[in-house]
Amino acid sequence: MGNCFSSYQANLNKKPTCSNVWEVYDGMYISGLEGACETACLKQLGVSHVLNLLGWGAYRPELGGRSEAYAPDDFVYKVIYSHDMPEENLSRFFAETSKFIDEGRKAGGVLVHCFAGIPRSSTCICAYLMEYQAMTLVNALKQVRTGRPIANPNTGFMIQLLDLEADLRKRNILPDKAEDDNSFYLTGPGSYKMAPATSFPSFPPQGPSSMGYAFPPQAASFPPPNLLTGAPCA
Repeated sequence: MGNCFSSYQANLNKKPTCSNVWEVYDGMYISGLEGACETACLKQLGVSHVLNLLGWGAYRPELGGRSEAYAPDDFVYKVIYSHDMPEENLSRFFAETSKFIDEGRKAGGVLVHCFAGIPRSSTCICAYLMEYQAMTLVNALKQVRTGRPIANPNTGFMIQLLDLEADLRKRNILPDKAEDDNSFYLTGPGSYKMAPATSFPSFPPQGPSSMGYAFPPQAASFPPPNLLTGAPCA
């Protein structure tokens, strides 16, 4: 991990600075919706792909979104509708979000954003680092926090990341055991004291889901076909 951190720090000063965008790994950036609007700076950073975890409504002003965050002539978009709630099963998207992040990094750079750039985006980035860069959950979250100290998956997302870590160990992508196995403290805002994974309840919890902050599902059909020009959207 030392080489990852030193390489990241060495390259940090060579790139332009966006006020609402943070680099968390080489060629990988995190932000909230405001950062997604900084399209000129994103282009200077070499970003070619944008992963939006809010849904298409993020680009609709009548729904509280920002139309300037959508620039299909300049970026390839992947749009996923998700809630920032512990009972949201974000892990169902890990395979496709990680694949998209990897494609974006190889093409020059990728921005991952949710509404605030804290829970959903950091969770998907951690999932990518764990599977594609063979980092444990602890090291993945440490890496994200080098650039975004307040990165903080919610409790439900943490459980899903622990489940992913267990699966990656079974698949020999991660070692069977590590110094930072599942009895550890994750320091930072909203710190968790993690017990062994077997002590966690099954996910998702039983009962009705609560609504978290996300744009309405009826926005999923936006934009209309005549607006789908330039870089393809997934």
